[in-house]
Amino acid sequence: MKVTHSTVVVVPDDPDYPVGTNEWNADHTLADPYLSNGAVVEPTYTDNGNGTFTVGSGDYTLSDNVAGVGLPNKYVIAGGLFSPGDSVTSYLVADYNGGAPVLSLVTNVNVITETTVIPVRTMFRQGNELTTLSWDKLGVALSNKIHQSIVKTERFRRQSGLSLDEAATRTVLIEAGVIWYGATSQTLSAFNSSTDTFTLYAHVAGVWTEFPATQYNNTQYDNGTDLVALLPPRYAVNFVYRTVDAGVSRAHIILGRGDYNLTDAQKAVPPASLPAEISATCVLVGRIIVLKSAATATQIDTAFATPFSATPGSGATLFDAEIDFGTKPVYAKSFTIVDTSVSVASKVRVSPSSSTATGRVGNDDMEWDGLLMSASGNAGSINLNVVAVPGPVVGKRKIYYSVG
Repeated sequence: MKVTHSTVVVVPDDPDYPVGTNEWNADHTLADPYLSNGAVVEPTYTDNGNGTFTVGSGDYTLSDNVAGVGLPNKYVIAGGLFSPGDSVTSYLVADYNGGAPVLSLVTNVNVITETTVIPVRTMFRQGNELTTLSWDKLGVALSNKIHQSIVKTERFRRQSGLSLDEAATRTVLIEAGVIWYGATSQTLSAFNSSTDTFTLYAHVAGVWTEFPATQYNNTQYDNGTDLVALLPPRYAVNFVYRTVDAGVSRAHIILGRGDYNLTDAQKAVPPASLPAEISATCVLVGRIIVLKSAATATQIDTAFATPFSATPGSGATLFDAEIDFGTKPVYAKSFTIVDTSVSVASKVRVSPSSSTATGRVGNDDMEWDGLLMSASGNAGSINLNVVAVPGPVVGKRKIYYSVG
């Protein structure tokens, strides 16, 4: 098949493209170059106010086979008066009907093949009241409409990679990966904030301002007007965005809006209004929660699993554990958590839990004493070291851990 200036020229005896009265001119050029099934001239619709409706005639393209092999044919189908069932969802469809296309009402959505049977309207009747959805003109520019629907509802979609992590000290690492925007993909290289372009966007006198950076922020929050110092023991929330451009290795952070305790930090989401550069060209890859002035993150969340659950890690199975500081106030303590799945080679991630531990009063005293934790794998157990800030602490606390 040869395409020249929107005119499709075919071999006359090609069995996949038969010459018919609806779509081909005498010189075997395509008169109506529709490539999708659906209405191409939408019929008029009139609600009669008594539970019935009337539609006018319309132009539709339909395949002559369920598989949709070959180009569709165009038909003018007469309208009529229709009476859908009461309290039933009904579908007005255009049906190829063995070569004599008709409009009909059906209640079984499974008969709509999108090839020989295409949707025209969906409706629900309640007495004399009709609620209806038009399927518009699916036979015209369908691929572009689908593309637009993706771009407008899911501007960026991840195919693979782009997990978020850190390295000493407070260096942001983003895994290489593939991102789609509409029908276009970008393969993005791995990112390291200590060597690649990294910036903090924050408000100065109410205006978004860009600052060069090499680490995520552990001392401030953005109140929407200016940067403000965190009070101890509060948490900074860094929302990390990766630029979707294979030609550059660039990322940005936006800070949370509050002087958060841990529970509120775990509930934090990005601000609705973002800098123009981020809105236009960047994808959110995750969130880093860090105690004020701490050297390592309390929690790192991925944006590609369940968005920002109050749990650490990037998709690993999470387990609960309870640790006991005892009855004598202490600032630090080491623990052993028994887990037969752990080995010396295991990578263990730990994070405080805001759940109430055994014997404690109230929902969450993490607001007053945060926990800095590090862990390593052993044969059948986890070595856990904990420092309380500001401390001292007594009694039991709950934590999360994951093993990789």
